[in-house]
Amino acid sequence: MGGSGDHNRKRFEALAMPLARPLYAFALRLTRHSADASDLVQETFLRAYRTFGSFRPGTNAKAWMFKILFSIHLNEAKRRGSRPATTSMD
Repeated sequence: MGGSGDHNRKRFEALAMPLARPLYAFALRLTRHSADASDLVQETFLRAYRTFGSFRPGTNAKAWMFKILFSIHLNEAKRRGSRPATTSMD
């Protein structure tokens, strides 16, 4: 079986997996919560994998992954900021 999908997955893993720890450290600095940082990194990997076809070999993979992570973080912050604030009644 195998094929180009398997080849792309292996290429993506080889490129992205070594960046997991630095991405998490950056996400933790941005979010200040381990669960939120983990979610942010997971979303980063999902988005990067989905768009891996547009990644050009030879370009800076680390910069690409960090840009994706930061973009997701900014979009989430904007989304949260656009919602009305809620206050506990307690």
